Amino acid sequence: MAKEKPSLNGTAMLAEIRRRAEIGQAPSDESFEQRYPALFSLLTNGQIDPTHVADGNFIRLSNNNGDWLLTVGVPALGMFGEVQDRTFDLVLTKLETALAANKIDWKANLKRPAKPRLLKEPGK
Repeated sequence: MAKEKPSLNGTAMLAEIRRRAEIGQAPSDESFEQRYPALFSLLTNGQIDPTHVADGNFIRLSNNNGDWLLTVGVPALGMFGEVQDRTFDLVLTKLETALAANKIDWKANLKRPAKPRLLKEPGK
Protein backbone atom coordinates (compact mmCIF):
# COMPACT_ATOMS: atom_id res chain seq x y z
CA MET A 1 0.00 0.00 0.00
CA ALA A 2 1.36 3.41 -1.02
CA LYS A 3 2.09 5.84 1.74
CA GLU A 4 -0.14 8.93 1.63
CA LYS A 5 1.53 12.30 1.50
CA PRO A 6 0.67 14.42 4.54
CA SER A 7 -1.44 17.42 3.62
CA LEU A 8 0.09 20.82 4.17
CA ASN A 9 -1.33 23.02 6.88
CA GLY A 10 -2.07 26.65 6.07
CA THR A 11 1.33 27.97 7.18
CA ALA A 12 3.28 25.31 5.27
CA MET A 13 1.22 25.99 2.16
CA LEU A 14 1.90 29.75 2.40
CA ALA A 15 5.62 29.04 2.85
CA GLU A 16 5.58 26.90 -0.31
CA ILE A 17 3.78 29.63 -2.25
CA ARG A 18 6.33 32.18 -1.01
CA ARG A 19 9.23 29.89 -1.95
CA ARG A 20 7.86 29.57 -5.49
CA ALA A 21 7.33 33.33 -5.74
CA GLU A 22 10.91 34.01 -4.68
CA ILE A 23 12.33 31.82 -7.43
CA GLY A 24 10.08 33.57 -9.93
CA GLN A 25 8.21 30.47 -11.07
CA ALA A 26 5.72 31.67 -13.68
CA PRO A 27 2.82 29.60 -14.97
CA SER A 28 3.62 27.73 -18.16
CA ASP A 29 0.69 28.94 -20.25
CA GLU A 30 2.09 29.55 -23.72
CA SER A 31 -1.25 30.35 -25.35
CA PHE A 32 -2.00 33.08 -22.77
CA GLU A 33 1.54 34.44 -23.08
CA GLN A 34 1.28 34.59 -26.90
CA ARG A 35 -2.18 36.18 -26.91
CA TYR A 36 -1.58 38.68 -24.08
CA PRO A 37 2.21 39.21 -23.79
CA ALA A 38 2.10 42.54 -21.92
CA LEU A 39 -0.42 41.24 -19.36
CA PHE A 40 1.48 37.96 -18.96
CA SER A 41 4.70 39.90 -18.35
CA LEU A 42 3.06 42.18 -15.76
CA LEU A 43 1.59 39.21 -13.88
CA THR A 44 4.65 36.97 -13.97
CA ASN A 45 7.65 39.31 -13.83
CA GLY A 46 7.56 41.91 -11.09
CA GLN A 47 11.23 42.85 -11.51
CA ILE A 48 11.66 46.62 -11.04
CA ASP A 49 15.44 46.77 -11.19
CA PRO A 50 18.30 44.31 -10.54
CA THR A 51 17.68 44.37 -6.77
CA HIS A 52 13.92 44.99 -6.33
CA VAL A 53 10.72 43.16 -7.24
CA ALA A 54 7.03 44.06 -6.90
CA ASP A 55 5.27 40.98 -5.53
CA GLY A 56 1.63 40.12 -5.94
CA ASN A 57 0.62 41.81 -9.21
CA PHE A 58 -2.95 40.78 -10.01
CA ILE A 59 -6.01 41.16 -12.20
CA ARG A 60 -9.57 41.21 -10.84
CA LEU A 61 -12.67 40.70 -12.92
CA SER A 62 -16.00 42.10 -11.77
CA ASN A 63 -19.44 43.00 -13.07
CA ASN A 64 -19.96 46.74 -13.36
CA ASN A 65 -23.53 47.55 -14.35
CA GLY A 66 -23.64 44.84 -17.00
CA ASP A 67 -20.11 45.37 -18.35
CA TRP A 68 -16.94 43.53 -17.36
CA LEU A 69 -14.53 45.63 -15.31
CA LEU A 70 -10.97 44.35 -15.30
CA THR A 71 -8.67 45.84 -12.66
CA VAL A 72 -4.93 45.30 -12.81
CA GLY A 73 -3.00 46.00 -9.62
CA VAL A 74 0.58 46.36 -8.47
CA PRO A 75 0.17 46.47 -4.68
CA ALA A 76 3.89 46.86 -3.93
CA LEU A 77 3.77 50.19 -5.76
CA GLY A 78 0.27 51.10 -4.56
CA MET A 79 -0.99 51.36 -8.14
CA PHE A 80 -3.92 50.05 -10.15
CA GLY A 81 -5.62 50.60 -13.49
CA GLU A 82 -9.00 49.62 -14.90
CA VAL A 83 -10.61 48.89 -18.25
CA GLN A 84 -14.24 48.11 -18.98
CA ASP A 85 -16.12 46.56 -21.90
CA ARG A 86 -19.20 44.49 -22.68
CA THR A 87 -17.52 41.09 -23.29
CA PHE A 88 -14.69 39.27 -21.55
CA ASP A 89 -12.70 38.97 -24.81
CA LEU A 90 -13.06 42.69 -25.48
CA VAL A 91 -12.01 43.72 -21.97
CA LEU A 92 -8.93 41.44 -22.07
CA THR A 93 -7.95 42.79 -25.49
CA LYS A 94 -8.50 46.37 -24.29
CA LEU A 95 -6.26 45.76 -21.24
CA GLU A 96 -3.53 44.13 -23.36
CA THR A 97 -3.59 47.01 -25.85
CA ALA A 98 -3.43 49.62 -23.07
CA LEU A 99 -0.55 47.88 -21.29
CA ALA A 100 1.43 47.30 -24.49
CA ALA A 101 1.06 50.96 -25.54
CA ASN A 102 1.64 52.24 -21.98
CA LYS A 103 -1.73 54.01 -22.24
CA ILE A 104 -3.41 52.61 -19.14
CA ASP A 105 -4.74 55.22 -16.74
CA TRP A 106 -2.77 54.22 -13.63
CA LYS A 107 -3.95 55.47 -10.28
CA ALA A 108 -1.62 55.61 -7.28
CA ASN A 109 -2.32 55.51 -3.58
CA LEU A 110 0.09 58.20 -2.40
CA LYS A 111 -0.97 57.81 1.25
CA ARG A 112 1.14 54.66 1.52
CA PRO A 113 4.79 54.34 0.49
CA ALA A 114 5.82 51.93 -2.26
CA LYS A 115 7.14 48.69 -0.80
CA PRO A 116 9.01 46.65 -3.40
CA ARG A 117 10.83 43.62 -1.99
CA LEU A 118 14.63 43.70 -1.93
CA LEU A 119 16.02 40.72 -3.85
CA LYS A 120 19.61 41.12 -2.76
CA GLU A 121 21.79 43.68 -1.11
CA PRO A 122 23.49 45.99 -3.64
CA GLY A 123 27.08 44.90 -4.26
CA LYS A 124 26.59 41.37 -2.90
